[in-house]
Amino acid sequence: MVKKLSKIFIILILGAIGGVASQFFLVPYLVEAPFFENWELIKKLERGAIINPVQQIFMQENQVLEESVQRVKDTVFEVSFGENSGCGFVLTSDGLIVISLSLLPQVSQDYVFINKERVKFSLLKQDTELKLALIKIEKRNLKTTPFFEFEKLKIGASVFLIEIQASGEKTIQLGIISNFNDDLIITTILKRLNSIRCPIFTVDGKFLGLSMLRPVGSTGLFEILGIPVSKIKEFAGI
Repeated sequence: MVKKLSKIFIILILGAIGGVASQFFLVPYLVEAPFFENWELIKKLERGAIINPVQQIFMQENQVLEESVQRVKDTVFEVSFGENSGCGFVLTSDGLIVISLSLLPQVSQDYVFINKERVKFSLLKQDTELKLALIKIEKRNLKTTPFFEFEKLKIGASVFLIEIQASGEKTIQLGIISNFNDDLIITTILKRLNSIRCPIFTVDGKFLGLSMLRPVGSTGLFEILGIPVSKIKEFAGI
């Protein structure tokens, strides 16, 4: 018993000495003493201590997000029929685009402005409940992005919205999935501007759905909801 107590005492003493020694090293390091500027061991400790697991996950996700935005941004067009403009999302490389029903012109015409370029188009389908229109433009080899498998969606998943401003500029809004069902996705994204039927993507750049708005009381803000990708595919027949 005495021998065990002696060992515990020795361990405590060594621990105390180690604690003091660590302070001796850490204090000059924290005040950036020249002695530590090129010490590789401290540099390794710095990388391991300052970038904790949560920060590392955030940094990795942020890098994935940046790469995803660059990869998918060309699948989003500014669509205008001369009266107003909004988002158009490319479904297929041969020219299938889904837009808000409200963008369709009041009079018959056979052209549309895609990113301010005049292009011939045909109207294929409308849905008054979803307020969507499916058009086909005379362009080929358009950029597309994979569709997310909706049954794999989880609450808390990171998402981003790409929208078209009145100036034609594309902007990004970030959020997470707060709830969803087969008919509706609810996100934490709040907006003041009109962002109807703009695409929502998962953080790794897969198409998740098209945006719709719901007012938040009398704040003037709208929460971004989403029509799930499964319903968009069904509407477009793809």
